[in-house]
Amino acid sequence: MKTKTINQHKICIMKIIQLFLCFSFLLLPVIIFGQANSLEVGICGGSGMRILTGNSIDKNHSEPAVGYHIGGTIQYHFTENFSLRTDPGFEQKGITDYIVFTDNVGNEIGHLKSQNNLNYIVLPVMGQLCFGNRIAFTLHAGAFAGYLIRNNLKMPAIETNPEQKFDITGSDKRFDMGLAGGFGCQFPVKDNFSIFLDARINAGIFNIASSSSLFEPIHTNSLNLTMGIKYRFARE
Repeated sequence: MKTKTINQHKICIMKIIQLFLCFSFLLLPVIIFGQANSLEVGICGGSGMRILTGNSIDKNHSEPAVGYHIGGTIQYHFTENFSLRTDPGFEQKGITDYIVFTDNVGNEIGHLKSQNNLNYIVLPVMGQLCFGNRIAFTLHAGAFAGYLIRNNLKMPAIETNPEQKFDITGSDKRFDMGLAGGFGCQFPVKDNFSIFLDARINAGIFNIASSSSLFEPIHTNSLNLTMGIKYRFARE
């Protein structure tokens, strides 16, 4: 009964996030053709730590992996202090695993480092609060949706095929979803241009492992450091 209640709560949360994302997508054309001086667009990218979590993840023989992300940013200002923001782009997720080798009596004799890379197209939609004048400090929170475009496992020690693919998710679980939030700052550099720096946590709440997988459940998690530049459109 308890497990059933937890699953119902997860389904309810995912439906709320889906409605929020759909509403944001419908609102995007209105934003683009809205007030010009309220719209900012730009590019961004960075790096960070990412890890997979779940009951089957051995914390003693795994550690966060370093990955990168790159994409664009679109921000619509409803007021000077509140805006709606989306940063569509590419994001690399995954984990570093250590496969332990033992002798016939169970003593560890070595290990093999493997890198599980999950490459996603990600679309976060977040509300953002801004404080300050020339140098602005920001807080942002919302949700993200992602689609897995490539999943491969690299084992340098036995790398007979550098492009070896290893899919733990199955073709029916390429979709990912979760919560996103963080903080940052931005400051003007020239005319309508500004540079921004962000730190953001993306916490997956959707089980990316297929129902037939032995590795169920698995969730994506990442801590990203991002730098970008934006241009604010102004009326002439």
